[in-house]
Amino acid sequence: MKRITTVVVSTVLLLTIIVSLAVPMQASALDKISSFKQTYATSTSVSLKWSIVPGANLYQVQISTNNLKYFPIYLTDIPQGKITDLKSGSSYYFRIRAIRTSTGEDDDSYSKTIKAVTVPESVTGIKQTNATTNSITIRWNAGRGATQYKVCKRVNGKEISVGTTTKTEYTIKGFSNLSECKTPVYVKSLRKGTTYTAEESYGLFTMIKKLNQSVILGEKIVLTPRKQSVGNVYSAQNSSVKAITPNVPFSSGSEVFLTKQNYVYRTKEKTSAGYTFLMKMPTNVFFEMKNRAYSEVNNQKKYGAWSDSKYFALGKAPTLTGGKKSIKVKWDAFDGATDYTVYATTNPLFEYRKIVTTKKTTYRITNLEGMKLTEKTKYYSFLQTI
Repeated sequence: MKRITTVVVSTVLLLTIIVSLAVPMQASALDKISSFKQTYATSTSVSLKWSIVPGANLYQVQISTNNLKYFPIYLTDIPQGKITDLKSGSSYYFRIRAIRTSTGEDDDSYSKTIKAVTVPESVTGIKQTNATTNSITIRWNAGRGATQYKVCKRVNGKEISVGTTTKTEYTIKGFSNLSECKTPVYVKSLRKGTTYTAEESYGLFTMIKKLNQSVILGEKIVLTPRKQSVGNVYSAQNSSVKAITPNVPFSSGSEVFLTKQNYVYRTKEKTSAGYTFLMKMPTNVFFEMKNRAYSEVNNQKKYGAWSDSKYFALGKAPTLTGGKKSIKVKWDAFDGATDYTVYATTNPLFEYRKIVTTKKTTYRITNLEGMKLTEKTKYYSFLQTI
């Protein structure tokens, strides 16, 4: 009995081994695509890239315009692709699945879905609408398909991103000096996808092409002028005086305010020294004078701060007595005056030069602008009472 039992068990084991060898081995399932992203865009195309699936020979790319119904568009044997003939400023949804051609098997589980985007259209009608002493506000017309905008400056040939916004207006802050205002400012249309933000590429040719549309040249940027120094007043013809206010960056004009009679004078008559005003003024009357510069932005004046005040009066013309190498200037005392400033020139049509400020009522001029006085030369002088 023992011998028979042993034979039966051995036969069963042999049959089990034979049966096992006769059953074919099943291939392991394909792995899921783990990484999928957009890598580039133009106005009519998107570029995609995904991770390799071991054992897969092909990849099927599917597209949808609404993330509901998908259509296969092509097969590829490499883990990347470029889809063309798309619309600018649009969104498309994509998914991928891997295929093993040797068995006809595919992976029914798709990759994650991503929203890919094309480059939107450029903005138009850019212009500066406001200014302060260290900032500008710009506005533009929306670019079709844009979901946000990048505001940029170009400094030494390099693009500097100032900020992004979903609005069609932006205030650029931090203009600390004149040179910073000489750099171009421009706005780029953006459209944001799942893994990529499509934006315009701005080279030198593009910037030239889009001047006054999406680019403002630095030369056209205007800030509100900074505080002026108080101007000066000189005698002029026909019982009037000439006021000259200092020139400051960005000013397109200047304003003088005289408190005695509430006179306000504005001008655009620019000189090398600043801005010139001709004003009728009474003598022997004290005035408070102050001035401020203004720039023009979008047909509006942007005024800088008022200068410090200067108090002055124009008295009677001083008496000049000529000598060989000097001129004696003498004048009457003026009630309420604390100081007198003497000015002189060789040509009354040009700017008078300050000679001295004194508390006395007489002064002898021996040189003008560092040059000694010469014989047979006419000199003109006037007095400012302070």
